[in-house]
Amino acid sequence: MTVKDIWELADIPVDKLTSHYNAKGDLRNLRDGIIEMKQQSRDIDFSTLSTFDLAGRNLREEVKKAEMKNWVFDLTTE
Repeated sequence: MTVKDIWELADIPVDKLTSHYNAKGDLRNLRDGIIEMKQQSRDIDFSTLSTFDLAGRNLREEVKKAEMKNWVFDLTTE
């Protein structure tokens, strides 16, 4: 999984993707969150997805939970 792979899925600046990769070391969870958002026809909010990914959350699950709560993302709940 490369920055280019993610960049092709969503129009996220390469420098942000590179910074996220440098902080996390992996982009698979971020890719999964972006794919889930696209499947739900939602705009990609990179800041939210990045924050949840860096906090160790499963982004597919977080997107599904947010959908059930009218697209409210809540970092405090487990």
